[in-house]
Amino acid sequence: MFTLCPILLLQCAFGGSLGMSLVIVSVLYMFVLDFSDLTGDCFSGIIKTSMLTLVMTTATCAWRWALTQYKKRNQEVRESLDNKMRRNSRISWKKKDRRG
Repeated sequence: MFTLCPILLLQCAFGGSLGMSLVIVSVLYMFVLDFSDLTGDCFSGIIKTSMLTLVMTTATCAWRWALTQYKKRNQEVRESLDNKMRRNSRISWKKKDRRG
């Protein structure tokens, strides 16, 4: 039960797909902890859990970076389309003014 609390906190804190990926990694983390207890080899369990923590942290940072880049690119595309639409509407008004 003690290891379930951080999982629920991760889900609440991040939410969405990032929260779900962190929950999955946390469940794997708990599995490694339990497996190391079953084998009795504490030192290899510590190495495994520290490596898994490092992987989880790296994956979280990479996910956040990729999400930020995606949002930034989306914003650039939207601004570009808005500018094109404004330019096109100005050009069409100028053409109408010349005719009329």
